[in-house]
Amino acid sequence: LTRLHNELINKDWFMTLIDVEDYIKTKDRMFKDFEDRDSWMKKVLITGGNKGIGLETTKLFLEAGYKVIVVARDFKDFPYKNHENIQTIEFDVNKVQEIAVIKNIVGTVDVLVNNAGIMYSLPYDDYPEENKERLMNVNLYAPIEFITQFSKLMIENGGGRIVNVASVAGQIGHPDVWYGVSKAGI
Repeated sequence: LTRLHNELINKDWFMTLIDVEDYIKTKDRMFKDFEDRDSWMKKVLITGGNKGIGLETTKLFLEAGYKVIVVARDFKDFPYKNHENIQTIEFDVNKVQEIAVIKNIVGTVDVLVNNAGIMYSLPYDDYPEENKERLMNVNLYAPIEFITQFSKLMIENGGGRIVNVASVAGQIGHPDVWYGVSKAGI
C-alpha cells in the first residue's frame, strides 16, 4: 500500500492514503465482478460458427469482447474450442424441432447470427427428396425457428440483434435451385 501510494505521489498525482485504499477496494471489487463476467458480457449465438464465414464472425465477436456460443455439427478443427469466452454446442440444425432445447441451454443472447448453411449443387431434375428436405431445414426453417425462440427473450430483455446470412443466389438464381430458393426465403 505504501509503495503504491509513493508511486502515485511520484507521478505528480495527488492522492491521500484514504484515496489509495478506496482505489484498492474498488479494484478488488472490479476483479471480483470480472470473475462473474458471464453476468455482464454481451452474448452472441452463431450457428455454423466453426468454419468459413461463421468462423470469421466468431473471431470478430471474440475480438469485440463478446461471449460467443457456437452451434455446429462438429468442432474437429475449431481453433477456439479452449477459449475462455467460447461455448460450443454440438448440434445439427437440421433437427429443427429440437432448437428449443438450445434456447433452454443458452438462455438469452444479445445477438443471434443465423449462418449455418449447406449446398448440394445437384441438377434440379436429379435432386433426392432427402437432400431438398435437409437443405430447406438447415438454410431456411432452422433460422426461422432460432428467430422464433430467441426473439422472444430479446423482446423480454429490451432488445437484441438478429443477423441472417443470405446469398446473392437468392436474388439472381443459382444452379442449385433449392439453395437459391432457401436463400431467397431467408
